[in-house]
Amino acid sequence: MTIKTREEMRAVPVFGDFEFRADGDAPQFSGYAALFNTPSDAPWLPFVETIRPSAFRASLGSKRDHSLVINHDDNLLLASTRTGRLRLAEDERGLRVDATLAKTSYTADLTALYEAGEVRGMSFSFKPTRNGVVQTANGRELTDVVLGHVTVITTLVPGFSATGPTVQIRALGEQVSADPDDIEGLFDALRAGTLSEEQVHLLQRIAGHYHTEPPAEATEVRSLDEWKALLIEKGLRKPSEETGTEDGAA
Repeated sequence: MTIKTREEMRAVPVFGDFEFRADGDAPQFSGYAALFNTPSDAPWLPFVETIRPSAFRASLGSKRDHSLVINHDDNLLLASTRTGRLRLAEDERGLRVDATLAKTSYTADLTALYEAGEVRGMSFSFKPTRNGVVQTANGRELTDVVLGHVTVITTLVPGFSATGPTVQIRALGEQVSADPDDIEGLFDALRAGTLSEEQVHLLQRIAGHYHTEPPAEATEVRSLDEWKALLIEKGLRKPSEETGTEDGAA
C-alpha cells in the first residue's frame, strides 16, 4: 500500500536562540528553525525524532521559494526568499534563519510580544523525501526533507498540521503500513458507532501492532457491539452521559 506523504510541522526548543533588532526602519530577525542532532522531547509526538546535518541541503539548493511566517499561518508573511529578505542556511548547529522583516501591523505586534517575552520559539514545515526518513529503535531520523516555511511561534503547543491527519495519525499509518486517511476514517467510524468490514480489519491490525501476541480478547471479540464494549473497558470510548450507552451509538 502506498503511503501518502503529507506536510508536517515541528517546533524546536530554541530557548533564546532568536532575536529581533532594529536596523533603521527595517526590523531584523535571526534564529534557528531546526537544531541538528537534538532528540525531540515534544509530548505531542509519538516518537523521538532527530534531524541530521544536511537534511535541508537539497531543498535549500533547489531554488524553491520559502517564507518566514507567524504561527504557521502563511497569511502572516514576514519575509521570503523570493525577494531576498529571507536568508536560510545550514550551519553546524542547524537551520539558520536571517530576515529583514516587512513593516506590517502584525510585525509590530510580534515585536511587542518578543519584548514582553511571549515569543516561544521557532518551527518549520516539511515533507520527508522517499528515502529521507530512517527508522530507529527510539523513533526516527530525518536525513532529507523538502522544506516548506519557517515560522516564529507564539502559541502554546505548535507542531500540528492545520489540515489533514495529525502527526500522531500519520506516524501510526507509517507503523502499520496504512493510509493516514483510512486511520482517521476508522476513528470517525468508531465515534459514529458503525464500522465496515475493512475498518474492523484495520482495527485488528492496529491492535496487533501493540502486542507481541494477540490478546485473548482479540480472538473472542466478534461483533461491533463487543468491539465497542471492549473500547469502553479500555478507556478508549466513554459511555453516553444521557443514555448510559456508548457515545455515538444508534
